[in-house]
Amino acid sequence: MLFRSCMVRAKMISNLGEMKCFECQDIFVQCCKDSSYEVISNSLDALTRVNVLAALREAYYLEKEKNKTVADAVSYLYAQKGTPENYNYFDERLKNPRAKINSSLVQFFSEYLFRMPENLIERGLNTLTAIAIQNKDEAVREKAFYAVARFRKKYDEGKDQDRLLVVKSMLDEIIRSETNVRLKERYKKDF
Repeated sequence: MLFRSCMVRAKMISNLGEMKCFECQDIFVQCCKDSSYEVISNSLDALTRVNVLAALREAYYLEKEKNKTVADAVSYLYAQKGTPENYNYFDERLKNPRAKINSSLVQFFSEYLFRMPENLIERGLNTLTAIAIQNKDEAVREKAFYAVARFRKKYDEGKDQDRLLVVKSMLDEIIRSETNVRLKERYKKDF
């Protein structure tokens, strides 16, 4: 019965968020402290739709949450609306040796980086390269490779030859280090 109640609350919050119920902002904030991870996640999303700054403030309090649903909601928010100050959140999650890095986290980090200043992009590209070389999960390595490759296209289109050369060398290093033959061939084919 409790589970059903949580799912009803989560769906209600989601619906109110989709309708951009500005009058519900206080409810969304309150529900970011709910006992249900689904309710928390939906509340953060709904709050983002009506007040991004309030959502960023609530996300800050949720950063230490280990639950994947909540962590993904925070990561998604930062990917879409985050600021340079949110870099450490991704850095800690991606470099924590006890944390399991998943491909959605790598994707959110890539989207976040794409909107950041060059000094953070450089740091982030080094992190993504390390993940693409060292992570044991094939899907995560692949996602990290294509995240780095996205910046190759950005610098190529922007005619930034110096950064383009750096990214190309990162991609070459990833390809050289890849042990999965199928992935290695796909990388070579694509680049």
